[in-house]
Amino acid sequence: MARSTIRSRGTDPASRGDAASARPLRREPREAPRTGSGRNRRSRRTLWILCAAIGLAAAGCDPLYGINRHALLPSLPDLSCVETAIRSVPGVGAVRRESEEGGRPITWTGIQAPDRNHYFHYEVGPWSASLLLSVDHAGEVELSQHLVQLGEPMPQEAVDTVRPVMVQIERALAERCGVEPLGGAIEEHRSGVD
Repeated sequence: MARSTIRSRGTDPASRGDAASARPLRREPREAPRTGSGRNRRSRRTLWILCAAIGLAAAGCDPLYGINRHALLPSLPDLSCVETAIRSVPGVGAVRRESEEGGRPITWTGIQAPDRNHYFHYEVGPWSASLLLSVDHAGEVELSQHLVQLGEPMPQEAVDTVRPVMVQIERALAERCGVEPLGGAIEEHRSGVD
């Protein structure tokens, strides 16, 4: 029995005699039309990612305006004495005290005990400020006072009224509770105020 090969008509170059006019036996898949070069598409994708990142960063970063005063202390003072000292300063209205645990820092030796934060929120006229005593896992104590506002500038009148009261509170803490900052100085940082 002879072996036969079935060929489609006109697809075998030998049957037509013209190799140049022969159609291929197999059809190659066609590529989708390109709308731009690969480099152009990567550039657009990079631009989109960059715009998205800038948008997220700008949306999540409201500026903080006001005053922050802070210092390290040798030890945590008596909290009742701190509250009494704040109440003793002329111009201070209501005082509210609260304590909470802070974050658990991760160090080379592992996850540490949470910070202990003691807040004293006080009012001076229509403005609210806070004094914070924070004790970290190593026992380091930081005193800080804050008169801050998120997203819009702090009125200069608030700064001019509350800052002298902050200084008086620090003096009252030294006189009544023996609070003396390490190094003897309290640092002040201002953001968006004079």
